[in-house]
Amino acid sequence: MPLLGKVQVPGDKSTTHRALMLGAIADGRTRMTGALQSEDTLATVRALQSLGVSVEQVHSTDSAEWCVTGLEVFSSEGGPLDCQNAGTAARLFLGLLAGRQGKWTLDGDTSLRGRPFGDLVRLLGQMGAQISGDELPLTIEGCALMGGIHHVEVPSAQIKSALLFSGLVADGPTTVVQHVATRDHTERLFARFGIPVHREPGKIIVEPCRPVATELTIPGDPSSAAFFVVAAILVPGSEIRLTDVGLWPRRLGFLSVLDRAGADVMILSRQYGGQDGPLLLGETARTEVADDETVDPRGDLRAGSSELDAFEILPEEVPDLVDEIPVLAVAAARARGISRFRGLSALRSKESDRVEGVLTLLRGFGVPVEMQGEDLLITGVEKFQVSAPVPRFADHRLVMAQAVACVAGGIPLDRGGGETKVSYPEFWIHLEGLLGAEEVASRSS
Repeated sequence: MPLLGKVQVPGDKSTTHRALMLGAIADGRTRMTGALQSEDTLATVRALQSLGVSVEQVHSTDSAEWCVTGLEVFSSEGGPLDCQNAGTAARLFLGLLAGRQGKWTLDGDTSLRGRPFGDLVRLLGQMGAQISGDELPLTIEGCALMGGIHHVEVPSAQIKSALLFSGLVADGPTTVVQHVATRDHTERLFARFGIPVHREPGKIIVEPCRPVATELTIPGDPSSAAFFVVAAILVPGSEIRLTDVGLWPRRLGFLSVLDRAGADVMILSRQYGGQDGPLLLGETARTEVADDETVDPRGDLRAGSSELDAFEILPEEVPDLVDEIPVLAVAAARARGISRFRGLSALRSKESDRVEGVLTLLRGFGVPVEMQGEDLLITGVEKFQVSAPVPRFADHRLVMAQAVACVAGGIPLDRGGGETKVSYPEFWIHLEGLLGAEEVASRSS
């Protein structure tokens, strides 16, 4: 049965984490509308409240509005800061706290405790930060930080962002040099909070500055939208519209990949500083947003069923696709020919080893797949074949990708144990709305 209808995906996770933290140190009261309320972002809220920050929910749960009143000095008496599964929160808290007065312990769940923090701890140490160990739990003893030039060898927006946060209280300018460009939510939000950011090719420079409180309306998360886009592409007769999705250029990588594969996807409207109008996907995916970073680009996506050709993902594209690789792998599994995903080493240290997860997922649906070094080769099939119960995953992105594969293959759905609450609490409800409740019930039986 096709996917039909319209959905507004929840607010962008990356923006919500960063806006909460900037609001926590800003001068004044920051109000956020459309913020994501998921397990990951609520972990950030609770950690900030442990630091003494006032984070208030406005109106009802459905309003998704928070007000954050900033502090200059954090409390260090609230016990360990539990980031649960939120790697973004953990790394940004390291940068946020390293140069501030106090002593804190940063912790997380079993998955987050197994993820590497050594690169960031080393870079912050070069600024003078006092952080113990290279895995959670970590103890941070705030101290004066030095500015300087810091080279980020690993293409990580989280590491870059943590260094920029620490630069706000350093004794001089902090320059972050990236050898591979990464998602730029932090730089964009700095501008929204009145923080001057200077960009040069491969460099970002920030000077000590206290943010100024602001009001934000956060658009929908494009990574969440990607799962429904691929589902609509793979199921015959489907046509869906995803409304008010964030269209930041560094978040459109998955659209560009699908465009190359021949997908029927279009941006029906876009709002870059008030300019609306239909654009073909290929044109939009290669269009840079105007220099005005005080406005979040946003618009609607339309996706319809399509026949896909095999495609290639290049290593330099991977930093912009870390959350979408699993569902793009499902798309490749139904494309004509052999698709190659190159240079996936960064995906081995996400919420899980997503490379191994994708291999397990696709093999469970009878898809020929293999690794050549750090390259993933996927041979498309006409139909998914399941000879045993589908595997279970703890990683929310793999769970949602598996749901897309089940819908595309007419295979009973397994809702799992609530893993999607990490980034998309309404995922199953929205999937039901697009498929029709009766169809979902039949697939789940």
